[in-house]
Amino acid sequence: MEADWWARGMACGALAVGFVNGGISLATFFRRRSRVKVQVFRTGVPTGAEDDLHASEYQFVLRFTNRGSAPVGVERIELWAHLSRLWPEDSQLLKGVRFRDEDPNSITVPAHNGTKYTMSLPEHALVGGEVPAYLRFQVLLSDGRTVQSNRHRKKDIPGL
Repeated sequence: MEADWWARGMACGALAVGFVNGGISLATFFRRRSRVKVQVFRTGVPTGAEDDLHASEYQFVLRFTNRGSAPVGVERIELWAHLSRLWPEDSQLLKGVRFRDEDPNSITVPAHNGTKYTMSLPEHALVGGEVPAYLRFQVLLSDGRTVQSNRHRKKDIPGL
């Protein structure tokens, strides 16, 4: 009779150790993935000559931070103008930049680190047509996930 309780106790202990081991393995798996965050670090409107429309442009400095332990590449950066807060499907793509693996300007966000990227947009692309309620950057990563920046209202962008 006593051996029966010993066997049950050992089996329950082994089961508990197995669950702890599975939890640690799962936590390691999720920690190993890349966790990228996109922030608009700075915006500005450098103005050129008054007669040259292409000299005036908005510049957005994007900061990519990776809190994971795996580096990740950036495949595409898109700037979306949302015309309404209530209807997010009323949006238009203002500019998209695609990066290839063999491109020397491709972006790789290292593990536990970050990097910056400057994206410029002609001033007439935002001034012409409807004024957007807010702007948002959408980034496609090399592991297939999509990351979005937080919203930027039109009053946050100088010159709008």
